[in-house]
Amino acid sequence: MAEFGRDVLSANPGASFDISVSMAKGQRKPRGFDAAEKAGTFGHQAFLREDATYRKLVSPPVSGAAAPAALAA
Repeated sequence: MAEFGRDVLSANPGASFDISVSMAKGQRKPRGFDAAEKAGTFGHQAFLREDATYRKLVSPPVSGAAAPAALAA
């Protein structure tokens, strides 16, 4: 999650955002998910800033290895 947050922040310098994590319907949570969420160790709020103003975020660049075929072309 922290790596994703850094990528989004790199594409949006000075932005303020929170990251939400949820499981798709019918999927089981990974072992330790609830404990990590309760302990606040996901770091999902690490990118919140009080001095930011509202703006739409842009997507970070997609690496070639992880890019879907439609985006890699």
